[in-house]
Amino acid sequence: MTDIEARRAKELLEDEVLKSALTKVQEDLKKRWATSSPNEAKLREELYHELLGSLSFERKLKAMLGNGLKRK
Repeated sequence: MTDIEARRAKELLEDEVLKSALTKVQEDLKKRWATSSPNEAKLREELYHELLGSLSFERKLKAMLGNGLKRK
């Protein structure tokens, strides 16, 4: 992890547009999952995996930042 990568991860995590977009995507996925019908198991599974991907993206950025901070 370079200092540049850690700095960019911090900038992205603090970016209001990115934060808003991630929040909206995650809220939409949760809403679509909650309002799906019982016979839409495949859709719910797809929504679940999309949500996990979004959360994984956030965790990766936080880990990049954390790893950069540990090096200092």
